[in-house]
Amino acid sequence: MADYIIGTTISTHRHIYQLKQIQSTGASPFGIVEQASAFPLVSQLRVGILGGTGSIGQDIARRFYGIGATVVGAGRKERKEGEEWLQRQVESEWDKRLPKASDSFSSFVSLEGDDAQRQNKLRAFLKDLDVIVNVLPSTPETHYLLGGRQIDGTDGVTEPLSVCKPSSILVNVGRGTAISEAAVCSALNKGFIRHAILDVFEEEPLPPTSALLKLNPSLVTLTPHVSGIPQSADFMESLLNFNILNFVRGMEKDAEGGMWG
Repeated sequence: MADYIIGTTISTHRHIYQLKQIQSTGASPFGIVEQASAFPLVSQLRVGILGGTGSIGQDIARRFYGIGATVVGAGRKERKEGEEWLQRQVESEWDKRLPKASDSFSSFVSLEGDDAQRQNKLRAFLKDLDVIVNVLPSTPETHYLLGGRQIDGTDGVTEPLSVCKPSSILVNVGRGTAISEAAVCSALNKGFIRHAILDVFEEEPLPPTSALLKLNPSLVTLTPHVSGIPQSADFMESLLNFNILNFVRGMEKDAEGGMWG
């Protein structure tokens, strides 16, 4: 997933999709050279990961930090004093080439609380981000967390993305229910965010009547839930062997007196 997120984010910032559109018409890309030259460097980006404490969030953080970005994380649960934010992970040989997860995050926040508290904490987290990455699972607390949740006692719905920088990019590879389709369209049309990169949706496959399909491609990138699927038999075989080996090692440690101390 980290490869997908970094690749699509950089491609969006560097206007690669617009340049491809222009190329497909037979026109010269030099017609938008001024626009194409306006982009932030990765080292200037502040990346926020919703769900950063788990294995996927940690991997994304390590890779973004490794190429110069500032990374902050948000978790669902509050931590007790002295309790680690990051879940313990088993590292592969290729993981060891990356910065440590504990070094990759500059800060963490908890989103735990009632609906109002959660929204206030979320808005404070979102307001200074250049890239918002959601990898949270689907739970009652995360349902429409990023927009579209009914506000108690009113006809209104939450719009936490309204506090974002207009130049920010939303990347959702977690669950489609983290934000309603209507809330995504609203945030883009109102200019709350610049672009949305969506690999997960409320309804999959995405129906032909989806409002997302009617948005200008310059506002949204849609992919068919493939961000975490490497199409490589060799990679999958090596990953399976790695997981089996660590499972067996864990059983052996348990038998010796406790894998987790």
